[in-house]
Amino acid sequence: RAPPPHGGRGQGFAPHSLKPWAPQRQSDPLVAAPAAGNTAAMYGSASGRLGYDAKLTPDRLMPLLGAPFAIAVCVFMLFAFVFHRSASFVVCFVVAGIVVSAAALVRYKATPAHVHIAAFCLLAWCLSAFIGLLSSEVAFSHYWRLHDSNAYPNVLPSTSAAGVADAGKVSFADGAKLDVSKALGYMDVSTFCVAPIVDELSPPLVEFWAVGVNCCPARGGFDCDDAWSPEARSGVVVHDTTGEYAAAIRMAEAVYGIASADRPMLVRWVVDPETVELNFWRVGVALLLGGVLVFQVVFGVGALGLNAIQSYASFGR
Repeated sequence: RAPPPHGGRGQGFAPHSLKPWAPQRQSDPLVAAPAAGNTAAMYGSASGRLGYDAKLTPDRLMPLLGAPFAIAVCVFMLFAFVFHRSASFVVCFVVAGIVVSAAALVRYKATPAHVHIAAFCLLAWCLSAFIGLLSSEVAFSHYWRLHDSNAYPNVLPSTSAAGVADAGKVSFADGAKLDVSKALGYMDVSTFCVAPIVDELSPPLVEFWAVGVNCCPARGGFDCDDAWSPEARSGVVVHDTTGEYAAAIRMAEAVYGIASADRPMLVRWVVDPETVELNFWRVGVALLLGGVLVFQVVFGVGALGLNAIQSYASFGR
C-alpha cells in the first residue's frame, strides 16, 4: 500500500523524513544576488564593503610609494637646475601638481585606493617644494650666482671696485691683506663684521671690505672664514641685502677715521673661491638627499599605518 499523502502521525508518520527548519531568504528585486565565489559580498566582510582588498599588497604599494618618490625627484631636480633661472616656471609647475592632486582627491573620493594615492601625491608636492626652496635658499642660489659670475685675478686693493662690479670671485694681488686693527663689529641682533682690505700702498679710499657674521669682537678683531690663514688672499662677493654691512662700514669710518668708497665691494675672505663654490653645491645636494630620506621615512610609515588601520577594520568587521 502507498503511504498516506500528508505523513501525519496517525497516517503513517516517518520520523526520518523530518528536516531542520531554515528561514527562506526573500528575493529582493533591488538587490542583486552575489556572484558565485564572491564570499565577501555574500558574508558582508570589511573588504567587501570597502570594495577592494583591505590589505596593501605589493602591486598596490608600488603606486602608493612610487608616485610620491617620482614627484620628489622631479621637483628636487627643478630646484637644483632650473629654479635659479626660471623661478616662475618651477612655481607654476608645483602649483599645477598640487591642484591636480587635490582634484583627484575629490574626484576619486569613493575609491579608497585612488584616494590614498592622491593624498600621498598631494603631500609629496608640498613637502618636496618646501625642501627644494630650503636647498635653494641655503645653497643652490649661492652656487649658481658664483658659477655664472665673472672671476678676476690679481686685483689690487687700490683698484676701483666699480671696475669689477660684475665679479663673483676675486683673487687679490700679492701683498693684499686684512687690516684687522681697523676691523669692527656692528651689533644688531647678530654681529656684522667688517675689515678693510689693504696693501702697502695704503689707498685713500677703502674699495674692498672683508665681511662676516658673528665672527669678530666689537673692535680690533676679525676671525671670519679664512682670516686666520696666511694663504688667504681671495674673496667671494657678498651682496648687502639688509644694509647691515653698510651701517658697520659707516661706523668703522667714524671710529677709525678712514674713508670708504661710495660703493665698495664686500667679500668673504677665503683661501680658494672655487672650493667655496663647490661647497655650496655639496650642501644643496646633501639637503636633497636628506629630503629623499625623509620621504622614505614619512611615506613608509604612512603606508604601514594605512595597512594597519585597514587590517584592524577588516578584523573588526
